[in-house]
Amino acid sequence: AAQVPVTAVHLVDPQYDGDAKGNDQHRAALGQFAAWFVERNVDIYAHTSMEKFAFHVRQAQALPLVVLQVDCSELTWIFDSQVQPMLEEVLFYGGLFCALTAREGAAQGTSSGATDAWGEVWRLVPESGRLRTVSRLRFRPGEPEGRLLDEDERMPPAVGH
Repeated sequence: AAQVPVTAVHLVDPQYDGDAKGNDQHRAALGQFAAWFVERNVDIYAHTSMEKFAFHVRQAQALPLVVLQVDCSELTWIFDSQVQPMLEEVLFYGGLFCALTAREGAAQGTSSGATDAWGEVWRLVPESGRLRTVSRLRFRPGEPEGRLLDEDERMPPAVGH
């Protein structure tokens, strides 16, 4: 496998806005996170919206090779209408989008499976310019590895905090 050096990390959260109420904790955590990368020569960017992230990477002409969505069910709810089109515009061809999100239990309204993490990996196909699902996984507490979902197996709806 080829090694690709990490040169930049972009974080998106409305709480990074200087005018957001109670943003001090988020900005302090951002500073601590960025400190991990100082000696590795990795640039850290904080954006208050997906739109600002997309604008920045287009303007810098530095399209991301990998985008991670971690614990953000709000983006899962708008994936088809907003996230996927944005990624198809700014992700490097052949690049990956990986999402790790909490979801409802398998039976709607139950807590069964609510502590599980659900992973999705998508790849931007150069020939079509569209994202295609590579794999979907379910991670259960106490299990050392995730279970690959069947193609026809549906994932439960994402849950918020």
